[in-house]
Amino acid sequence: NKAERNKQLVGNYEVLTAIMIPTTCQNSSMEVYFEEDSEEETKHPCGDFCSYCSGRVQNHSGKVKKNTTIDLFTSDLFNGKSPTFGEVLKFVKANKRKIY
Repeated sequence: NKAERNKQLVGNYEVLTAIMIPTTCQNSSMEVYFEEDSEEETKHPCGDFCSYCSGRVQNHSGKVKKNTTIDLFTSDLFNGKSPTFGEVLKFVKANKRKIY
């Protein structure tokens, strides 16, 4: 289904962006995304606990194999599911040799 495939690709892109090249505090972003009653304005940056706030974002990862990563996320991780952030991290760690 083309619509489902597009939905999964957008989801993959959002997750990869948040992990690999965050533009805001990763902890605040996760809270806003996963909490039902969360509002972005009420969340404060973590200060030094994520790669964005600590300034480590430049060295967070090397180059990724884009097509392989998208294929893995679409076929093995998302595949009609909505994984938690913890599941995404475990998945990336388990597949890092294929992704990087």
